[in-house]
Parts: sequence; structure tokens; C-alpha cells
Amino acid sequence: MSRLGMNRIVTTGLAGVLLTVAAAGATTLRYTLKAGDEWKYRNVIAAEGTLTIAGPLGAQPIPVKVNADETRTLKVSESAGEGWFWMESKQVKGTLAAVVGGEAMGQGAEAMPPLNYKMKMNAKGDVSELETIKPAEANAQASIDLNLGQITALAELTGFPEGDVAAGATWDKEIPIKTKDGKTLTAKVSNKLISVNDNEAKIATTYDMPIPPTEGTLKMGMDIPIRIEGHALGTSVVIWDIAKSCVLRSEGNSTMDVKLYLVGLSTEPAIGKFLMVIKGELVQ
Repeated sequence: MSRLGMNRIVTTGLAGVLLTVAAAGATTLRYTLKAGDEWKYRNVIAAEGTLTIAGPLGAQPIPVKVNADETRTLKVSESAGEGWFWMESKQVKGTLAAVVGGEAMGQGAEAMPPLNYKMKMNAKGDVSELETIKPAEANAQASIDLNLGQITALAELTGFPEGDVAAGATWDKEIPIKTKDGKTLTAKVSNKLISVNDNEAKIATTYDMPIPPTEGTLKMGMDIPIRIEGHALGTSVVIWDIAKSCVLRSEGNSTMDVKLYLVGLSTEPAIGKFLMVIKGELVQ
């Protein structure tokens, strides 16, 4: 396989991981969920770093830039009973542009591989189950199927505490992430309510999240088995609309270290270290 072909495969796999979240008074922060509710969000991600790929001449550090622009819907599909609801997160549209080693991959911005899933969530934002939604029709060019334990952890970053909170309140979470070999990794999350008024709440979050060893299939005309593992450290600020019971906008950054193995194509992993900036906003 050519170096360009290998770079393209590795970069596409990496994209799946990257897309793999001031007034006095007190309020109770909660989702108000009922079947049929739906929100649409636009997320813009810029990632820059170095991907080191093993080759016959030794390790090759390659500068990588990835820019993604994705619109997704979040819909309450049905009640799951006892205060829990099934939520569906689906991509409406998405583009991905990557520059690897100074060369643009493909013809500029291309369709982003979709990752659709459903989860069982309660009013506090706790997630108890999560599974992939398979596409209605097979798309060999745009499909990444991964174990989604790390997405569950990210979904819970917006989780809320019990009872009323006022500006300055803090709450922490430790989120267990199960691995396929039966081990448990722990994501640590710290939240602070920066400000709150009758309309909005501003919440700052820092997180330390392991990305567990995850096996999946990258579909690019042929099925390519891949394995990914790593670690992410980050911060985010969320503006929560109290009346609409949803996130209005968010902004954050994170540092991500990943190892990506192309099973059967390379015995050595591609090793990446990236700085990501993520911005999101409610568009409907």
C-alpha cells in the first residue's frame, strides 16, 4: 500500500475518534424530556498535531490538520420508564478536510463518516445504555463502527447534581468505562456553575478521560480492522438555556493522545498527539 493510501486510512480512522461535549440566585439544572422533542446542533472542530507512522525507514512524524463541520439532531424517541428516555443522535450532514504532511487529502472538504447512536438518559443527563444505530442502507465509503464506551462518558459530561445549585457551586463525577477484557477505566469530571440567572446558566467543565482499547471496522471500499486507544484531557464551557432545557452553545479544547493500529496492515501503531478546539451551537 502506498504511503498516501496509508495516510488516508489512518487520517479517516483518526477522524472517528476526534468526533468521537453572573447573577445571584439558585436553580435546579435538568433536562425536560418528552417523546418527540428534538434539537439540532452544529459542531465545528479544528484539530492540529503530529501523527507518527512506522515505516521501513523508521518512524515518520507527519504534521496533520483536520477541520470538521457537522450538524446533528438529538431527539427524544420514546420513554424507557422510571424517568429514563431513549435519545437518538444522528448526523444530518458533515464535512471533513484534512491536510497531512502538507498535502490535502482528497478534493478538499469531503463527506464525514457518520456515527449515529441511541442512548438511555435521564433528566440529570446520566446515561445508562448506548448502542450504534446502523445506517438504513449500506455505505461502504462512510461508516465507522466502534465500541462507544468513550462516547457514553462524553455524554455524561453535561450531567447535573442533585438539588438546587447557585453560582460558585461545584460537583464532580467519576464515570466508569468498561473495556472488552473486563477491566474498568475511570473518567474524572469536575464541574463549576460560573453564573446563573432566570434565563441561562454558564457551566465550566474539566475532564480527564481514558479512551479504552476499542476494536472496530473502518469501511473505505473494503473492511479494514482497526484498534484505537488513548487519553484525552480537556476543558469546556457550556451555556445552558433554563427555559428550553437544552445547551445553547459550547466551546472547549482538549489534548488527545491516541494509538491507532491497522490490524493486518501494520504491526506498529500510528501514534498521534493533537490539540482540538471544539465549538457547538443550537441551530434549531
